[in-house]
Amino acid sequence: MLQIIDNIPVSKVPVIKKVRNGSGFYIVTEKEGIYTLKKDGILFTVKKIETDDVFKFTDVQSFCEDNQANLWIGSFKNGLIKLIPGPDGEKTIVLFNKSSGFVTDNVKTVYEDLEGNIWSGNYGEGLTQINPRLFSNQTFDRNRYGNTVFAICSDNQYLWIGTGNSLLKTDRLTGKVVSFFTSDSGLLKDTVTAIYKSGEESVWVGTYKNGLYVLNPGKEKLSRYAIGSGTLENSVTTITGR
Repeated sequence: MLQIIDNIPVSKVPVIKKVRNGSGFYIVTEKEGIYTLKKDGILFTVKKIETDDVFKFTDVQSFCEDNQANLWIGSFKNGLIKLIPGPDGEKTIVLFNKSSGFVTDNVKTVYEDLEGNIWSGNYGEGLTQINPRLFSNQTFDRNRYGNTVFAICSDNQYLWIGTGNSLLKTDRLTGKVVSFFTSDSGLLKDTVTAIYKSGEESVWVGTYKNGLYVLNPGKEKLSRYAIGSGTLENSVTTITGR
């Protein structure tokens, strides 16, 4: 049964993500802020996340809750936004943008790896590690690899990066590109919008218009799973699993 959730302003919702402690969901809107959604019996309660500053969210692109319950928001125009929880539930804002010495004002994606490091995928400005190496930036050959990062995923050895051109496999320690997956690797030229990997299992890759791919362990060629015959059905925004 479909149910309309009141108290959330009409706005594009780029992210819906489960609260880390399992208490509900974050509803992240593009321009009207962030809300928590919790079920109360047969009803849902909605609460806007308040900050201690007068701040307007604009062009929100991505969202991540880290292992310290800090919230990270990637946006266009405001860069990367960190919301730090206070004792009374309010959030303190820290901005990472050009004014604060950050590489860009336009962040497409934000990701926390297995060690708790925060990474931002930037529009036209590559990849930035926020901590512990503050503002450690890595750029890629714009023509060959693409330098706008749309998706990030990591394992114990590699960082997997989705760009506007394809999928990159990079060494976590050196940042060197180990593999670049192209049509010769079974991956049609497209924007890689989502990456998922669990442990030593397969790497799942979502694209903007060519559906879903999988790279199995020990292989260097991807297999394609076409989801449907139309463009919309083959546009993957998120991949997740257990």
